[in-house]
Amino acid sequence: LLYRLPDSGMTSFDTTERQFSLQDSLQLAWTTPNIRTFMLSYLMITLGIGMARPFIIVYSKAVYGQSDSVLTLFTVCSILGALLMGLVLRLVIDRLGSKPMYIIFSLIIPASLLFAVVAPGIGTVTFSLIFLALLSAATNIGFAGQESAAQAYFFAAIPRNRIVDMSMLYFFILGGTGAAGAVLVPWSSGEPARARARGWACSGRNARDAAK
Repeated sequence: LLYRLPDSGMTSFDTTERQFSLQDSLQLAWTTPNIRTFMLSYLMITLGIGMARPFIIVYSKAVYGQSDSVLTLFTVCSILGALLMGLVLRLVIDRLGSKPMYIIFSLIIPASLLFAVVAPGIGTVTFSLIFLALLSAATNIGFAGQESAAQAYFFAAIPRNRIVDMSMLYFFILGGTGAAGAVLVPWSSGEPARARARGWACSGRNARDAAK
């Protein structure tokens, strides 16, 4: 099937264009303010996403006592959230542009995670399932939306003859921060992680009771 794929119709860059090394492209990324600002913001956001993904899993198990089979259902909810994001992004990105959508989806991520911090770790089984399903969908709307808007902004901002080298840098950041986030997140292993998650939930419940 792969051999039967039609030609993409793309042509290689003109041989008269100057050829650049990877080092030249990295230097361009650092010396160009717009690209440098984007790369730094993208690095910090994707590192946060890399830390947030295992947190949601540990949070669901430690605070609400969900089993691995139920966590699979939350994964389906995350996929549905990404599909909803795609429908919304398709309708608005041409009108608003990639930069506003990049900012909006980046703000959705901490806003959705805030509910995990302040929500009480108690409730009926039905409440727990609904809350965690909505949390999984909402956070993945932010994750997937940020990634899609970031790609649209990035490929529109970089020079045409630097796409290959800049793409390497882009995906190095994406993969590196994802791996680093999973390793560095303090909630990703052991009983201290579960105790910390339960402590966050108790703090949120106490704050809510004090507000009443």
